Amino acid sequence: MKCALWVLLLWLGCGEIVYAQEMRDDIPMPVPTASPEPERPSQADEWLHQLVEDDLPFMFHVLFSGGYQRVPLGPLNTRLQAQGYDAASEDFLSLGGSIQFSAWDVLTEFEGHVATTLPVVNQDYWMTLSASQVFFNLGYQFRPLKQLRIYPIAGIGVAALDLSFMRRALFPTFYEF
Repeated sequence: MKCALWVLLLWLGCGEIVYAQEMRDDIPMPVPTASPEPERPSQADEWLHQLVEDDLPFMFHVLFSGGYQRVPLGPLNTRLQAQGYDAASEDFLSLGGSIQFSAWDVLTEFEGHVATTLPVVNQDYWMTLSASQVFFNLGYQFRPLKQLRIYPIAGIGVAALDLSFMRRALFPTFYEF
């Protein structure tokens, strides 16, 4: 009897397995679908899409610079030494920058720099020397490659050199200076 029950259970179990396989065959396999096409911009936005892909017709740049200048002060130093003062240093450290705006490859630039040297200090006075420059430049930029810009510029500007003396106890008079 036990053997008959085992055979019956085995037969029912095999039937369930076969039935489950048949049911799995009835389930349809998913069909791959085509990916949707990317949306194209409307004709009203086509000009903006074109500008973003290409270069804009105008650009704005802010540039900073720093450097070292050696200014020949020979005539000034000979006059200072003739009056009994120490010679000023010809080595200047400068800071500056420029603002550039270009529209349709025409470049406009405002540039400025301020330079100073170490002060001359002795027991009687303190002497400082500083220089400043301001330029207005105009040019045209050529772009032989997308990442390369060549722009010859011409400009006009003004520069000033400031020489200051300060006595430790009192200021010099106009005629002493």
